[in-house]
Amino acid sequence: MMEQDWKSLGLDARLAWVASQVRSDVCVIDVGTDHARLPIALVQSGKTQQAIAADVAKQPLQQAQIHIAAANLSAQISTILSDGLAQIKLPEQADITICGMGGDTIVRMMQAQASLKQAGVRLILQPQTEIAALRQYLAQQGFEVEAETILAAEGRIYQALVVQFTGRPYSLSLMEAELGSINLAQRSEVLLQYVRKRQAVVKKWQQAKFKAGQDAAWETEFILLYQQILQSS
Repeated sequence: MMEQDWKSLGLDARLAWVASQVRSDVCVIDVGTDHARLPIALVQSGKTQQAIAADVAKQPLQQAQIHIAAANLSAQISTILSDGLAQIKLPEQADITICGMGGDTIVRMMQAQASLKQAGVRLILQPQTEIAALRQYLAQQGFEVEAETILAAEGRIYQALVVQFTGRPYSLSLMEAELGSINLAQRSEVLLQYVRKRQAVVKKWQQAKFKAGQDAAWETEFILLYQQILQSS
């Protein structure tokens, strides 16, 4: 589907990209589903016939059930109260979407579910924080990044990526962990906008440490790396 079609189904640019990466006709498991907007849109679009909407809290899950029923999709979208994937038995073919959570939370969920390391399972992740730590974990565990993006939506900049287990660990540079190898290669205007903002923030941290007589080696290194990205664009 085109992005404008996803918009008509209630998805912003962030979730539209996530939806566009879902494979056709596989079970979709939306972890932290909140109002179930993503699984509802995916089933309404015809991209998938079966989905699971999961959340750790009862109230969001109840809201999801209301929205699913209102869309007449209760037969196709089931709801599960679950901390991450703890209560979910993964099918052989599944796309798991985890959006709007911290990267450290996503790592914890992945560590608790060994069945993610099977050929037919892909994860579509949109971490809000700790993105570098998440990418480092994926690299160490042998989850290959098949696709990724950095995009603007609702006045914010988001990163999202699609990963699948290969069992082949790899290493990342500091900037590859923070921004993604594919994003760095594509050098979109959104990426450069994000780098400029991050550079300004880190410069403030650097100056504050200088004034306090503290070591600012980490900040200085990142400022130089950001500058290299901007100069080579």
